[in-house]
Amino acid sequence: MKKTVFSFLLICILILSGNANSQVDQNLALRYSGTQNMDEAKAITIDASNNIYVTGKSLSALNGYDIVTVKYSSAGAVLWTAVYNGTANSLDEPNDILYDGTNIYVTGTTTRSALTGLDYVTIKYNASTGAILWNSFYTGIGATDDIATKIAYKNGSAYVTGKGFYSTSSSADYVTIKYNGTTGDSIWVKNYNGTGNGNDSATSIRISTDSSIFVTGKSFGTSTYDYATLRYSSAGTQNWAKRYNGSSNGNDIGISLSLNSTAASPDIYVTGTSDSTGTGTNIVTIKYTFTSVESWKKTYNGNGNGNDSPAELRYVDDNSIYIIGKSSMSGAGTNMALMKYTSTGDTTFVRTYNGTANGNDEAAGITIDASGYIYVAGKLSQAGTGDDYGVIKYTTGGAIEWVATYNNSGSGYDAASRVTVDATTDRNVYVTGASFSGSTGTNYATVKFKQNKVLDLNVFIQGFYNPVTNSAIKDTIRVYLYNSAATTIIDSAKVRLDSLGKARLYFRTALNSTAYRIVVKHRNSLETWGNTTNTFANLYLAYDFTTAATKAYGSNMIRVDTSPTEYAIYGGDLNDDGAVDATDISLVDNDSFNSLSGYVQSDVNGDDYVDGTDISLIDNNASNSISLIRP
Repeated sequence: MKKTVFSFLLICILILSGNANSQVDQNLALRYSGTQNMDEAKAITIDASNNIYVTGKSLSALNGYDIVTVKYSSAGAVLWTAVYNGTANSLDEPNDILYDGTNIYVTGTTTRSALTGLDYVTIKYNASTGAILWNSFYTGIGATDDIATKIAYKNGSAYVTGKGFYSTSSSADYVTIKYNGTTGDSIWVKNYNGTGNGNDSATSIRISTDSSIFVTGKSFGTSTYDYATLRYSSAGTQNWAKRYNGSSNGNDIGISLSLNSTAASPDIYVTGTSDSTGTGTNIVTIKYTFTSVESWKKTYNGNGNGNDSPAELRYVDDNSIYIIGKSSMSGAGTNMALMKYTSTGDTTFVRTYNGTANGNDEAAGITIDASGYIYVAGKLSQAGTGDDYGVIKYTTGGAIEWVATYNNSGSGYDAASRVTVDATTDRNVYVTGASFSGSTGTNYATVKFKQNKVLDLNVFIQGFYNPVTNSAIKDTIRVYLYNSAATTIIDSAKVRLDSLGKARLYFRTALNSTAYRIVVKHRNSLETWGNTTNTFANLYLAYDFTTAATKAYGSNMIRVDTSPTEYAIYGGDLNDDGAVDATDISLVDNDSFNSLSGYVQSDVNGDDYVDGTDISLIDNNASNSISLIRP
């Protein structure tokens, strides 16, 4: 057995450097290195128990590159490592990984003999033990390189596509294979040879609910490459083939395909890169009907008029199409790019993100969680640290929720290839790829990002609210989360309220589906408790104190506006003893007598002066015996 080296790093540092109120933390960094310190993770998947499977290539001194697949627990423990070495002790490399609900499939290329070049290899692993259940191969004609690129699974069958020398040793075809998922026996092998009899290579495959198989890629036409998108029946009959040749008659390469997995006769969405005249390569996305009719075509050209290309397309069942890749931007190299289309071809948004070094950035992987948030991963060119992993979380409307980066050391190359999110309500994010190690090498690096819980809060402070403008002076508060019994502080966060009394707070130790009491404290106001316990659901919680006195425990707030109706927490508890009384009056009276100004405790209306208005506010609250009310 070949010697392997594992490095397990459990770290809890903030990703957004210097921001103590960030939304995401790096929770784990799991590194794998073979004996030669030349390793690259290519793909990642996750099972129903939230175990993580990573596959890639790892260089061995004797065997060349091997396919190495690692299973981790959600806590980062290595559960098994499977090393696959082809019989020729040369290049073996995976391109895709899949979990079928029970077991793991890996597909790619292997060297079995110098006489046959590279061959397709598809391996089925026991997900519990890592034992190989079967491996199957496809060998084309002659000493040629046959490379499986993608795998799909449906109703007990595995489907693999890629580039294979099916009919001649001089040019490759799409070669798509259907395997018996139990035995690994091939049920059928189908090829597609483009109109130009040149090299054709499939890049993506999807299966619909009726077990129709859709494949896309690049296919040689009259003189250049075209998109070629095919539909097969479950029996392997080719139903149709659609080609796309761009207006410049340059190279057009289909890269990714998706469809509505819940529809019996779904539409098909294909994206790729297309040569243009004067604007480099553009991202061209096409919608076909189930019967091959082209419904629409969308072209994206970055403002740099350079090379734009997609990496992946995802269809979400709310009729949203997401495409990620890289966009050429004027003066900024290439940026990570995310675009969203509707099923009717309307552009919902386009978002680009530029790393801090203003270099070349690109997105490589995308996933969408159960709440519809979008996660994009790739590499960012960062000032001082070179190329780093970059992960961005977007809302469905295209707003950035957070950006996280990973740099192993120095300014070496770190580039994420894939991203996934677990099915827990914590929405843990896992990203993998190749990460700089030592002076020249790279390792697998699989990073877990733990998202903090998010509280969207609305609260006004008496004295700071102006009913004429319906706005407030901005100031800082601290919010505590107590347990439901109101006996123990579980977490706290500090934030500055905006002029509408709104703020977003992040909590690291809070849990989903656990009851908490919200408590607001301000530098010169009365500690105020929320009326009920509240729970985070799928990371998020919203609470608004401003709409009614009853939103505070004991209705312990004051009405500060009638149109609209607004409530605020009581001001004036300067010494934080839970009561507005004579001691607070004394403090503000002394400071007013001394004409104190600035950001001081006794300025209870936030105008930076201690004067009669502050005395009046505290005196009124003291006269009404305003004090802390809590469970």
